[in-house]
Amino acid sequence: FEDTAYASGLWLQQIFEAIQSIDNNEFIEKGLTGKKLGEAIDQRRHEVISNLKDSHEPKR
Repeated sequence: FEDTAYASGLWLQQIFEAIQSIDNNEFIEKGLTGKKLGEAIDQRRHEVISNLKDSHEPKR
């Protein structure tokens, strides 16, 4: 088993890398602060994850 890829782990790694690519400065430049900034970042994370799920299946 130690040489077998962990499919869920690979999928989580893809999600992590995708949300790490979000540029939070985009929201800061729009003047968002505090709770509004956090909400905008959360919304973008949800969009990125949804798009990733729609675009392909996790690598196995």
